[in-house]
Amino acid sequence: MLFIPLCSALTQAQEPVGGYLDWVFYDALPAEQRSLISTQCPGGFIDPWTEPTLEAGALAVESGRQSGNMNGVLTFLDDVVITQSVMRLYGEQLDYDTQANEAQLVGGGLIRQPDLAITTRAATASTVDPLFQLYDAQYVLHLSQLHGAARSVERDANIYRLERTWMTRCAPGRFGWSLHARTMTVNMDTDVASGYHAWLSVGPVPVAYTPYFRLNLNQQRSTGLLTPGYRYQAAYQQHRVSTPFYWNIAPNIDNTTTTDWLIGGDAADGAPQTVHINQQWRYLNRYLYAEIEGGIYPGFQDPNDDALSWGYKLNISNYDSALEWTLDYQAASSDQYYPEFHYADYTPTFTNRLTLGYESDGGTRYRVNVEQQTVLSEAAKRSDLTYVEQPGIHIVQPLPSFGAWRLRGLYDWERRFKIQPDYLTITPSNFDPYEGVRLRNRLELNRTDRWSQWTLQQTYTGDHTLYYLPTISDHPAQNDNRWLYDTRARLSYQWDIGARQRVTPFVLHQYRPLVDQTQLPQMTSADLLPDQNRLTAGTDYRYRSGPWTLTSGLQQRVDVTPTRLRKLSNSVIIEDREEGDQFQPGPVTLRGGINFADVHDLSANAVWEPEKDVSLGFFDREYPLSSVTTAYRYREGRRGADLATTWRLGELTDEQKYFTVNASATLPITTYFGVIAYANWAQDSEEDELLLTDTILGLEYDGCCWHIQLAGQRTVKDEAEQSQRLALFDTIQLNLTLKGLGSVDSGALQDRIRDNIPSYQNQLFNTK
Repeated sequence: MLFIPLCSALTQAQEPVGGYLDWVFYDALPAEQRSLISTQCPGGFIDPWTEPTLEAGALAVESGRQSGNMNGVLTFLDDVVITQSVMRLYGEQLDYDTQANEAQLVGGGLIRQPDLAITTRAATASTVDPLFQLYDAQYVLHLSQLHGAARSVERDANIYRLERTWMTRCAPGRFGWSLHARTMTVNMDTDVASGYHAWLSVGPVPVAYTPYFRLNLNQQRSTGLLTPGYRYQAAYQQHRVSTPFYWNIAPNIDNTTTTDWLIGGDAADGAPQTVHINQQWRYLNRYLYAEIEGGIYPGFQDPNDDALSWGYKLNISNYDSALEWTLDYQAASSDQYYPEFHYADYTPTFTNRLTLGYESDGGTRYRVNVEQQTVLSEAAKRSDLTYVEQPGIHIVQPLPSFGAWRLRGLYDWERRFKIQPDYLTITPSNFDPYEGVRLRNRLELNRTDRWSQWTLQQTYTGDHTLYYLPTISDHPAQNDNRWLYDTRARLSYQWDIGARQRVTPFVLHQYRPLVDQTQLPQMTSADLLPDQNRLTAGTDYRYRSGPWTLTSGLQQRVDVTPTRLRKLSNSVIIEDREEGDQFQPGPVTLRGGINFADVHDLSANAVWEPEKDVSLGFFDREYPLSSVTTAYRYREGRRGADLATTWRLGELTDEQKYFTVNASATLPITTYFGVIAYANWAQDSEEDELLLTDTILGLEYDGCCWHIQLAGQRTVKDEAEQSQRLALFDTIQLNLTLKGLGSVDSGALQDRIRDNIPSYQNQLFNTK
């Protein structure tokens, strides 16, 4: 819901007092009812309605005593029950005027129908039309767990009109929020409530006003104004208040319009001004899901071309079992459209992708994909960007099998090339060629044999690949068309020793002939491998005892023939050599792990490269290792923690660090309060300091009728920026959910929480 802050002239509403009609404490609720409410609630409302056995339109009256007079008034006394097909009235006295066709419930009573119960001080009803009036009523809507009171209630058919009313989803006697309205209409057929001149109160204090509201009583979103959100961008010193409006167009079509009101921030610093408008359209049926989202800053121009700052994304996917197709496309005028990335160690990167696939009845799968990578960054850094496009065709074909052997074919055609936007003029230099075409045929032969205690798995793979490199001026590999044969074979043996132990030795042979070639950075990772003839052997071991599981592994790679390396710079070969000897030992990898009841999991991975004279130091001792990785994972209910460390030596890429530490945790401290946290430390080299580069800290409160999340993020990219960062957080975001009224959970910070905290599941608490 959208609410306008109240002015001080509004008088404070008296704090409502709720009743305990149909209330059942949590411990006494049946299991299916507990699953429908928050675990923070002390109980819930249960509807005791039972279907009557009357025919449609029939009326039955029960009472302890009856009397009448000459004026045609019948009086029913003592435990009066009036039953219709969809309604029951309970009271101690009912006066029925046969001439006026009007019934009056004297001294108050109770009215029930499915999902609704009303207690009233007095009531009048027509026996001809489906009309009645209630006075000083209290009501419960069981399905939505809402309850409240009204000065008067009018019923026409199955539509209720309430005057001077309030409602809340909080437990009786524990009011956190309540929604008050001068007039409210509840349609029991559509489960929709709407009202005019409403205000929201926290405790006894009014905090916001709206001239109109509309909400769905069955916990589904319906057309109306949703709960606002708040974010603070420290880089711009700007506040953002989001006011979303949801439009339920049809059962499978909806729209959400979110207006971000921007407060503060200097346009000279690149801060967007005035307002940001975002539109989200969604369509869903049993075969197709489509979503398009776009936004614009009407009062802010992009600093690059003086045009309006805009951005949009499109996602379409289908669910048919045979035909598969997806489309992901995203674009923006510049990185200025994403102010949350300002000064952050994050570059907005979009991978636009179109995929078409089909699987025939015989198991043959066809897939066509086109990808485009787009990187947005600050103007000063744009000369460092690469733009890659990749169209490809992939076919997987089951081939005739013989005996226990299974044969499968894979056919690929792929083209990758780098492109530049109009505002860039980059001269091809270090990474050549800028274009390449690959045609690959793979045959995969596998077989699995099982005996009482052991299993033999055999897999043999043969790849035949053709690369075509277009002509590039002054390139040493121009017009270089060649076949590259790459064959791989893997043999594994799985031996189960009793019910507790398993040993899995394996051998892998990879062979690529020694042929002059140039590295193809725009192709897949497998194509970056130099010429090779490699043999890898190893074994994995697993032991289980009760809740404990122990795993270990050891593997050794051997280069059978020397490896040929070629390096380029400015389209000139600067290095062309063979490295290593016959049967040169390669890296030795040792793995180990301990798991207890899937709650605690500790693992480690160490790599020793005999051909390299490097060593890592631990506790004043040196070990001949080139990298060590450790990880710890903890999961128990909603609690979770992750800790990972990595040491690396040797030649590091720009993205790799000498030492990194990554830690995250989700911790419910009490039943109602919890903390989420994430931190990353990095050390560029052994001589540098270990610096904190990224942090996220969030607090969550979960009550019976509302949920609050307050989270902040701080990112440091380098020491120069670190010295300028005085703010505690770059971005602060507040998400408020009034349970039963709807909310919107969005924003880049929320996405980063999900990406960096593995134990986080949208909310720390299992809220409902």
